Amino acid sequence: MKPGFYGAIRHLEHSNHYSDLYLVATNEARTLMQAYEVTGSTFKDNITGKITFDIPFAYAPYWDELGRKTLASKGASLMIDPNGPEQPSEPTEDGY
Repeated sequence: MKPGFYGAIRHLEHSNHYSDLYLVATNEARTLMQAYEVTGSTFKDNITGKITFDIPFAYAPYWDELGRKTLASKGASLMIDPNGPEQPSEPTEDGY
């Protein structure tokens, strides 16, 4: 099975800002971007001076962590009751 884009590039020099992935523009990075049909703009990094791809929303660890936080915040409602689902009550005299 082919890994996701981030899994394929994580060994390459990169950084991020929230969910945006900054990937140093190398031949290998370009090849992987083409293979995964990923696009992004480029900029010159002010600190390293390297040409870098800015790929919006592609930094997978950001989304993984956001998902964990979201599930944790809803944890109580997502827990399974060990006693099973609530059983329907007996109908009342008016049939409900």
